[in-house]
Amino acid sequence: MSVRSPSGPTLAAWESGPPEGRPVILLHGLTMTANQAFSNTTALESAGFRVISFDARGHGRSEPAADPRQYGYDVLTEDLGAVMDAFGIERAVLAGISMGGHTALRLALEQPHRSAALAIVSPAFDPEDHPNEENVEEADALAAGVRERGVDGFMAALWIPEGSSRESAGIRAAHSLLRRRLREHHDLTAVGDAVKANLRAKPFDDFAALSTIEGPVLVVGTRDELDPRHPYELARSYVRAIPRSRFECERPGGVPLGWGGRKLILLVRELAARAEWGGELTAGRRRA
Repeated sequence: MSVRSPSGPTLAAWESGPPEGRPVILLHGLTMTANQAFSNTTALESAGFRVISFDARGHGRSEPAADPRQYGYDVLTEDLGAVMDAFGIERAVLAGISMGGHTALRLALEQPHRSAALAIVSPAFDPEDHPNEENVEEADALAAGVRERGVDGFMAALWIPEGSSRESAGIRAAHSLLRRRLREHHDLTAVGDAVKANLRAKPFDDFAALSTIEGPVLVVGTRDELDPRHPYELARSYVRAIPRSRFECERPGGVPLGWGGRKLILLVRELAARAEWGGELTAGRRRA
């Protein structure tokens, strides 16, 4: 299904599971696509949930923003609302990874009636250290790299965690996965623009703002030492700030839950079972 955002881009979106089921909306992270973020949603569908996913603007099959600066959380939240409206959904479980989690959180803060429950996976935004100078410098280098040399330029601009080597097994495996991920985007330049703009954007002002979040919340952290952009302690800070939230993380040395495997989907399913729906589930018929 194609969904037109109020600010211009047409978004590619998908639906699976029983159409009468309670809706779960899955949001991917920066540089990902919908089918990469949550690779197998069977556990949700077999439990009777209606699953909606979409490629964020400038990612995958969705169109880029007309202005390369328009990848902040104001327009991303607007896009999410447009997808919900297009599928006739008034209230849903919102589950997102990194950028997707921040987008879901922004919608829950601005329009709490639209969130039945939240899953915030691998949060990256730290309101006490924003914009992070290192992150911004890397974002600019990645955007320039992808404009000049495509996937190779993006990979060359990636910073390596201190004490690690590009030739280490862990880094090589992670980079191989990222290369495959990047090749699925129709417009790599737009992905570079999204990285540059989004790492400067703020989904909320401070941790105190999160005290107003209603309903059950799942926060998923990671112990992945090769992923300094999603610190374990930052995820714990979200849990301390959000009422009625619980924390999950992979075991030391385990596959990160934020990679979107079956374990993450099972956690989202458990969250959806505890969701608070209230009122009507839908806002009317779907519209193209």
